[in-house]
Amino acid sequence: MRGFMRFVRSSRLLMVGAIAFIITLAAALAAFLCDRLGVGVPWLPSGLHAVSALSGLTAGASPVLHSDMGWQYRHPWWRERLGELGIRQSMSRKGNCLDNAATEQVFGHLKDEFYRDREFDS
Repeated sequence: MRGFMRFVRSSRLLMVGAIAFIITLAAALAAFLCDRLGVGVPWLPSGLHAVSALSGLTAGASPVLHSDMGWQYRHPWWRERLGELGIRQSMSRKGNCLDNAATEQVFGHLKDEFYRDREFDS
C-alpha cells in the first residue's frame, strides 16, 4: 500500500483496480516489486484500497479512476464520492478479458517462474 500511495501522490492519473488472486510467494514477490516501482497491488478484492487512495490525492489534481466493473465501483456511495472529489470514472468493458490482459500476463509469468521445476508435498 505504501508504494501505491506514493504513486497516487506523485501522479495526476489515479489507477485503481481489483484483481483477485491467491496469495502465494509469487504474489508476495509481485507486491514487493510493485512497491519498489510505485505501483499498487491490493491484497483484497475490495474497495478499501481505493478509498484510502482517494485520501492521498493532491490539491489541483484532475484524476481519472479506472477500474473493472466490480460491485464496489458501481455502488452509489462510491460514484457519489467520486463526483464530490471531481474524479472522472472509467471502467473496463464488461466481460472483456483483453482489458486486463497485461496484468494477467505478468502474474502468469510470475507463476510460471515460481512453479517451474518444483515439487510440493501437498
